[in-house]
Amino acid sequence: MSTAARFADETLSLDLLAQVIRFKKIYFAANWAHYDSAIPGTLRIVPNDSLQAVLRKDYEEMLEMFPGTPLSFDEILTRLQALQKESTHCAPSSGCR
Repeated sequence: MSTAARFADETLSLDLLAQVIRFKKIYFAANWAHYDSAIPGTLRIVPNDSLQAVLRKDYEEMLEMFPGTPLSFDEILTRLQALQKESTHCAPSSGCR
C-alpha cells in the first residue's frame, strides 16, 4: 500500500488530538510545552522556512530507507498546510471528528 493510500483520509480527529495530548503529557512532560493550548485554531504543524530546509535535507537523505515510493517533501508540506488550514476552522460542533 502506498503512503498516499495509507493517509487518504486526512480529516482532523479531535479525539486523536486529545489522545496525543494525554500521551505527551505523560511521556514527554516538559515545562516549556503547553499541551493544553493545542486546540483547533492554534495548531501550527507546518514548519517555518528555516526548519523546512533542515527537514527537507534530512528527508531527501532518508528516501532510500522507504520500502516504496514515498510522498515528496513538497507533497507532505502541501498536506500539512491543508490540515493546518482545516484546523483553523475546526471545532467539535463543526463536523470534525
